[in-house]
Amino acid sequence: MPLMIDGKLYHPKENVMQLVKDYPKFQVEAAAFCSKPLRHCEALDLLYVNQREYAVTIPSDSVVKVLGSDDATTCHIIVLRHTGSGATALAHLDGHGIEGGINSMLASITALSTGSSEGRLELHIFGGFCDSRGESIEISTNVFSIFHNCVHEVHLVTACMSDLNDTVKDGIHWPILYGVAVNVKSGEIFPASFANKGPDKPLRSVYTLFGNHHMRNVYDHSTGLHMISPFTYRAMPYIGNWLLQPDSFIREHLSTSPEVEPPYFEEGIRDAIRWVTNHPHPTLTVFPGNKPRVYTKNQQGEWMDYCPPQTADDLSSTMPTSS
Repeated sequence: MPLMIDGKLYHPKENVMQLVKDYPKFQVEAAAFCSKPLRHCEALDLLYVNQREYAVTIPSDSVVKVLGSDDATTCHIIVLRHTGSGATALAHLDGHGIEGGINSMLASITALSTGSSEGRLELHIFGGFCDSRGESIEISTNVFSIFHNCVHEVHLVTACMSDLNDTVKDGIHWPILYGVAVNVKSGEIFPASFANKGPDKPLRSVYTLFGNHHMRNVYDHSTGLHMISPFTYRAMPYIGNWLLQPDSFIREHLSTSPEVEPPYFEEGIRDAIRWVTNHPHPTLTVFPGNKPRVYTKNQQGEWMDYCPPQTADDLSSTMPTSS
């Protein structure tokens, strides 16, 4: 089913930004959204979504009430929401595994919306800019194509991406927005920043840099648990040498948009590299027994290691036996 705009079928053009000529309102609305004040999201009820991740939840979730992500330059952040059930998904797309990730999000949202007699699926797209390598527009085009070919009727509501998220400073193109968040209960979406990007941000960045190219769901709304599924990476005995390189070298070689990365970009990369040097064999030290790392929120809203409650069998196995 093709994308819907204003209740009518829309067939994306070869140049996805033809959208602006077909529907000038998107340019006006994107400019209005970009002019909104940036909100700083606290950790208490937040689930931060890292690059190549997505998360899905519902308004009745007592643990997570806000989904958000940032640090998107050429990357895109999409919000998919069913207006009837309120089921909401947010994803950070970097060009890898997009189709699989979007299809999984759609499947989750539709499953959670079964029984909703009213409402529709609405799509909001953010991120990218007029980068010199053309990576932003490639992701925008890919996203439009995937939703155009999906089996569900999806209504495009916000298109604040690529050309519509671009500004020029001293002759250099920059993204206007780097991050957004969505209030799951109300559906409000707003420009956002985040100080707390846990849990285990370096490990999740390792997946982006050295893991596979599949998008990953990181949250189970039914339990309120955050999960990092097991993954591995090849041995890299000399990777520590990257820590000796200057910031300019790291920025140039490990970014798709080195001129416009946030100022903490290099330190984030170094943290990920340190993780790899400390865990050269992740199947042994990070994911022993091929089990995921699981986290639960404490009262302060921080993600902590989850320790499942002991069962009667567990307790009996630890009790001393009589002689």
